[in-house]
Amino acid sequence: MQGRGIYFAIASLLALIIAFQPQIMVKLSLFLFLILFLFYKKFSKRQIYIILMIVLVFYSKARIDINRNESGFHGSETQFTVLFEDEVSLNGSLLSGFAKDSTGEKLLIKYRMKSEEEKSSLNKERLLGFSCQIKGSLKTVNGQTNPNAFDYQSYLTHQHIHWQLVVDQWGNCKELNGPILIIKKQRQQAIRLLETYFPNSVASLASALLFGERQILDPSLEKAYQKLGIIHLLAISGANVALYVSMIHYIGVRLGVTRERMIIVLLLYLPIFTYLSGASPPVFRAAMMMFLFLFVKLVSQSRLATLDICSIVFMVYAFLSPYLLFDVGFQLSFSVTFTLLLSTKGLLKPSKFLLIKASFISQLASLPIVLYHFYEFSLLSLLANLIYIPIFTIIINPSFITLFFLLFIFGEPISIMVKPVDFAITLMNQLTVRIASFPYQTVTIGRPSVWMILLLIGSIVYLLCKWETGKTRKSQLISILPCVFTLTFSYCLSHYSFSGQITFVDVGQGDSIVVQNGFHKKTYVIDTGGTISFNEEEWERPRNPFEVGNDILVPFLKGKGISTIDKLILTHGDMDHIGGAKSVLETMKVKELILPYVSNRSSLENEMIQLAKERKTSIIFVKNGMSWEEKGSTFKIVSPIIELEDRNDNSVVIHVQLGGLFWLFTGDLGEQGEERLLSEYPSLPVDVLKIGHHGSKSSTSATLLQAYQPKVAVISVGKNNRFGHPHQDVLDRLKERNIKIFRTDTDGAITYTFQNGTGTFSRHIPYDVTNP
Repeated sequence: MQGRGIYFAIASLLALIIAFQPQIMVKLSLFLFLILFLFYKKFSKRQIYIILMIVLVFYSKARIDINRNESGFHGSETQFTVLFEDEVSLNGSLLSGFAKDSTGEKLLIKYRMKSEEEKSSLNKERLLGFSCQIKGSLKTVNGQTNPNAFDYQSYLTHQHIHWQLVVDQWGNCKELNGPILIIKKQRQQAIRLLETYFPNSVASLASALLFGERQILDPSLEKAYQKLGIIHLLAISGANVALYVSMIHYIGVRLGVTRERMIIVLLLYLPIFTYLSGASPPVFRAAMMMFLFLFVKLVSQSRLATLDICSIVFMVYAFLSPYLLFDVGFQLSFSVTFTLLLSTKGLLKPSKFLLIKASFISQLASLPIVLYHFYEFSLLSLLANLIYIPIFTIIINPSFITLFFLLFIFGEPISIMVKPVDFAITLMNQLTVRIASFPYQTVTIGRPSVWMILLLIGSIVYLLCKWETGKTRKSQLISILPCVFTLTFSYCLSHYSFSGQITFVDVGQGDSIVVQNGFHKKTYVIDTGGTISFNEEEWERPRNPFEVGNDILVPFLKGKGISTIDKLILTHGDMDHIGGAKSVLETMKVKELILPYVSNRSSLENEMIQLAKERKTSIIFVKNGMSWEEKGSTFKIVSPIIELEDRNDNSVVIHVQLGGLFWLFTGDLGEQGEERLLSEYPSLPVDVLKIGHHGSKSSTSATLLQAYQPKVAVISVGKNNRFGHPHQDVLDRLKERNIKIFRTDTDGAITYTFQNGTGTFSRHIPYDVTNP
């Protein structure tokens, strides 16, 4: 660990940790300082005093910042004057973006556009740099309602945003200008230039690599890059910054400008470049590191160690906004950079295997963060990086820079030169998506606990230290074992837990139930939820729509370490029950697809059947009387009995004995289906009843409740849904019989955890929050 950079790094990290967990981490920090003092003789008293001073300064600043992270609004305000300091996003008919109120508080702006003409008008400027008078209502942002889901509310809070402003009416808007706004508008115009004259495949990739803009990138391509572990190539990194600076410096020197003056030019350009490139944490880090390097070179003969530079940038960035500690890009950028810099004089000595070693170290450094946020890692990641990094660094990035500047100078005539580039990029994109679709290339571990993350970090540090100092090949190979053991143990915890779980996932207005029974963790998924789309015109349809299967259910399953589903049971063909099945079938290995034995299948059911055949998934059609057993648990199909006219009444209804309770999962069963069920099974033992059809008035009759006498009712229903579910009559019938009610709209995901025949229910949203 060379230079003073490690001191800065330790001080910065401790300051941030202390800021967020002061009571626990003050003791830990004192313990760490004691260890450093005892075991590192190179630490002088002066250096320790400096570190302590830095920690105290950071602690004070962070606490002030956290204490100020409160809203000045009460929620009843209706008139606002806001400034759009960044361009808004137009996704179908929805406009969304961030703006700053005249009081200085940031707001999330949401507006549903009324016409295609209005969308075209807004699309020209995207409101960047406009100050507008707005009438609307303030609404809170929904927090996390499922385990391991993305917590959008916390994400906004870390940016000091506490309200979303739902716009009812726009007032006067006037355009403002300022140095930063002018730079951002130039960035906006440059992206529009790419979109206008370059094919979409080239424009989308060039926008990401030149300006940090990924909104126009094909979502399937972005997902493929993420799956292969090369998503970082679509962001502006230190390599990009170094390339830009080298090209500008080379051109300037060739034109006769002195090196000293070129350094001054670059120092003036780098802050501008930061905003032109989107000012994301990785861009800021790379640009500011280069700025410090050039500045020290200009004003002093001495040289500042690169690790020192990285540490100082970390400190400055964290000092300005300590909440960036929670940003994934910030975490990945600095963890990988620090690890590579600490390895430069050991593992990364010049050799023909330098790229392989650097890629391997980067993968290790990012692994704990990747597992915590994305729950899996790619087995092809190292190979993909070795192939794609040279292609992007040597070919794609220089080509895009050259083409853009030629386009900027000569305009439309240059677009003819893009055709061969378009052909190559299209071919590469198709190959990337194809490789990403290979089976068994990812290992899904699930979200590790904090202790597992700490163990993994420790084992990685041990591995790198041993590989740097190990004298024999045997000792280096042995050093891999703690890392492998930690990953294996974490995998086993998620796949072979002694407890089982039944989770009613909050998928909004829809159904999805995940059943895991005991040690061997057989996984059944009953319905997948789905987003109901109403009649929309072409301009209203979102380019990248929210999709329940991809955005809620799949992350939930992966967070629990689930990559294989033994039985995917689709109770009937309505969108709100099987709309997410496509993402599940495409993303995970599904052994059996179970559907009702009926003739009037929906087009969506037929689509799922066809997809299952393509994925080599067994398809089973079930009806009354069919059953199976699994390690002492019984699953019996009690409906459909005969085919009825209403598809809801043909729902697959399952009676289950599991976890010491009897369960009845009813799909969307209505009155007629309930009557048929009661005539066939007049006295089923039922402890927990999944309320049919989200609690509609036409389901869960008094007769059904009287016959089965459940103790617990679970209602899977969307918050503030347009159907008015659950109906008050249903709630009254349940309350009259003292049946305990759980609802996904108020409780979030509802989980029953059991072991040895006993278990407990838990809500993801605590009771005192949902029912103050």
